[in-house]
Amino acid sequence: MARLIVKWVAIAFLLLAAWLYNESRCDKDRVDAATREVPICLPVDLSVPETYRGTYRKSFARNHSDFLRLEAAPPFASEEDLREAVDGLSAVLVVNDGVSGPRERGHQRQ
Repeated sequence: MARLIVKWVAIAFLLLAAWLYNESRCDKDRVDAATREVPICLPVDLSVPETYRGTYRKSFARNHSDFLRLEAAPPFASEEDLREAVDGLSAVLVVNDGVSGPRERGHQRQ
């Protein structure tokens, strides 16, 4: 009787291990895909007031924080040059989920 119980417990643990392995592989595949995905990339000319639009793609639901990054081409020579270039710039970001309408977040660097 004890051998039968041990046998069924061992089978249950093997099934649990197989299920956990499968779940971890699926999560790893999703994380790998998310690291390759570029959420949004827009060329922007900051010297001209303009409206820029793009589609934001969020491929990994467990990622709870994103950030806005500005890349300059060619890069700034120093951090001081960068600070001078962006001093006084302002932006309004409008995020729309396509269903409930836009939400605005404004930020002005001073």
